[in-house]
Amino acid sequence: MFEIIGINGKIENLGLLIVDLSIELSETSVYHIGVLAGLNHGTITNCYASGNLTYIAQSDIYMGGLVGKNCGTISNSYSIVNASEITSTSAYVGGLVGYNEGNIEGSIAYGNVLASGSTIAYSYASGLVGYTRVLMLLKNVTEVVYR
Repeated sequence: MFEIIGINGKIENLGLLIVDLSIELSETSVYHIGVLAGLNHGTITNCYASGNLTYIAQSDIYMGGLVGKNCGTISNSYSIVNASEITSTSAYVGGLVGYNEGNIEGSIAYGNVLASGSTIAYSYASGLVGYTRVLMLLKNVTEVVYR
């Protein structure tokens, strides 16, 4: 929905239901992909997303069910998203957030997460957050992964 949420940006009480997003790219670059936002520097509160997210390309990817890369704050939010990535370079894939440098509190993720194919570099995948930087806040968060 949003490419970037800026440092002063606030998204509250927003829900995106049954979003099916499939992206296939041939260019090599770095992409931030999330159902709600690709990149968050602001504040997301009481938001949710549901659906399927698929990415196929030969580039680096930050992909999450709610937000691709979080550098801000996410609170009391959730995703019910199946996220899958097939790429030949680096991948950070999470049910809620793909890559986290910010704060996440009181949030939950449901669904399946798949990161495969990264033969050149590496993949990080998890039901909640694919990769989080050291000393970032993850408080009262839960992941539920269906198999």
